[in-house]
Amino acid sequence: MVLGTASQVPTRHRNHNGYVLLWDGQGIMFDPGEGTQRQMLRAGVAAHDLHRICVTHFHGDHSLGLAGVIQRLNLDRVPHPVTAHYPASGQRFFDRLRYATAYRETVALAEAPVAADGPLAATASYTLDARKLSHPVESYGYRLTEPDGRRMLPELLAERGIRGPDVGRLQKEGALGGVTLDEVSEVRRGQRFAFVMDTRLCDGVYALAEGCDMLVIESTFLDEDEQLAVDHGHLTAGQAARVAVDAGGAAPRADALQPALPRPGRLRTAGPRRRVRRRTDRRPRPDARAPPQANLSPPPPHTQHRTERDRTMPIPKAELHLHIEGTLEPELAFALAARNDVELPYADTEELRKAYLFEDLQSFLDLYYSLMAVLRTEADFEELADAYLTRAAAQGVRHAEIFFDPQAHIARGVPIATVIEGLSRALERSEERHGISTRLIMCFLRDQSAESAMETLEAARPHLHRIIGVGLDSAEVGHPPVKFKEVYEAAAALGLRLVAHAGEEGPPSYITDSLDLLRVERVDHGLRCMEDPELVERLVRERVPLTLCPLSNVRLRAIDVLEEHPLARMLDAGLMCTVNSDDPAYFGGYVDDTFHAVREALGIGQEQLRTLARNSFEAAFLDRDAADEELRARYLAEVEAYSFD
Repeated sequence: MVLGTASQVPTRHRNHNGYVLLWDGQGIMFDPGEGTQRQMLRAGVAAHDLHRICVTHFHGDHSLGLAGVIQRLNLDRVPHPVTAHYPASGQRFFDRLRYATAYRETVALAEAPVAADGPLAATASYTLDARKLSHPVESYGYRLTEPDGRRMLPELLAERGIRGPDVGRLQKEGALGGVTLDEVSEVRRGQRFAFVMDTRLCDGVYALAEGCDMLVIESTFLDEDEQLAVDHGHLTAGQAARVAVDAGGAAPRADALQPALPRPGRLRTAGPRRRVRRRTDRRPRPDARAPPQANLSPPPPHTQHRTERDRTMPIPKAELHLHIEGTLEPELAFALAARNDVELPYADTEELRKAYLFEDLQSFLDLYYSLMAVLRTEADFEELADAYLTRAAAQGVRHAEIFFDPQAHIARGVPIATVIEGLSRALERSEERHGISTRLIMCFLRDQSAESAMETLEAARPHLHRIIGVGLDSAEVGHPPVKFKEVYEAAAALGLRLVAHAGEEGPPSYITDSLDLLRVERVDHGLRCMEDPELVERLVRERVPLTLCPLSNVRLRAIDVLEEHPLARMLDAGLMCTVNSDDPAYFGGYVDDTFHAVREALGIGQEQLRTLARNSFEAAFLDRDAADEELRARYLAEVEAYSFD
């Protein structure tokens, strides 16, 4: 994410420098200039997202924001340690900025000054290195390198008859039935990212840029002013472009950056001074040891299924089964708890994550609803939705139909208007800010009474212009669809679209009753339809969409292991399946993480993934008017044009 690109002084339209890279659960901030705190708010970056701060040099447009960012980390009581890297020769400047004013220190901020070229840190996800640059003051550039992994090849797996649980066993054991892992997989070269600011051409520039999938590199002067660039310690536009070409073997994209980038992973024009150069081809360089990967698109903070996958911009998709309360990451939960003076029964985020060991749906719901206590104000719900949309954009989501549970909030004394207005504020700017069209679906809690559901529907009447439909969620067993028949009839009379959870824990008959008694247009989950061949035939014949959530099914013990999920069989049967994340903060991955998880675990091929993406848009409620249909057509065209290469 780009928070600013202005040099020397901010302009009317551009903030000082500031960049944030989200990489497998870690947020790394580069060169926070003046105004970075404000830009973080605009871009949806929370202090809790940050784990490292890397400063290239101590000129003001690259470091004046340090004071505010460090104080914000402490004000928000970030629960994890944060490490700061900066030129060792600038220690006195760092000290002045760190303690520019009085504040209470609550965060473990580790100082890690850089005094020489070489590695600075190593994690399971990356190695961070520094290289000295050439500038009037001491300056270092930074480079992240991901470890190499392996990519399973669905076509070769199919040729050798390996699918389902056998794929996981082969990955774990290295060989199965005479087939080795090397025969059905290939090396996936780790992604590389480099950050190069304010420097003349030097060895450090080339060392940082070599083989990068994404290179952030400055160019302050035009080529005709090359001598000025040398005098002042900067690059020309042509020099930066040549570095990118030499490093990656392709003509670079010369996209200037705008402050508070509205859609993570996409770079847009906003001014002439800073440039991002990144590779856009996939052809190997003559001296490359392994084929290069596609452009790096930063992943969201909490993704367990992304360490063995390519980070190209994901295939466009709609997310149709997403509970907004289920996107409440522990870091945001603690931040909101502090803001609203709510005491959580957990010492820190790690202890809270350990609580995510569910025995079944009900044990999950007990935690899920208790954690909602931190959501109190419109601003809380707005921040929750905006945080999800930021992550969803990086996961390739182009359209999202978002569930919310008003009864759970009303019971805590939070008015339904607070919930809807807060969520709507984030959703209304979603297309402009994140490139995601949105719809809002109000869910009834099926373990509460039908009378309560009807009262909730009545309370929502003044807000129906913000709601497209109603759904039915929470504990399924013992709460059959017939219980809510009259509520659904009333909702239909108000012109609302109808969906319902069915066939997750409940029997196949719950799916049938949802279709016949509630008249739903989509079935959420629908997993157990495979136990009833006649029901499967009906679902195929009537093209009823199923919004499946494979990671959720595993975490809630509906399926023992992902390799046993029936998704592949359901697609083979002709069912209109979609893949979604359900409650991603709790279940270990967002929607594109789920796409890649089922691809690895089930051996699902590229065209089946395209089918899942296509189904998601065809099943979406994008049919209110001609504008909706045009939007759907555009999304479907993006799916068909998408290249997995």
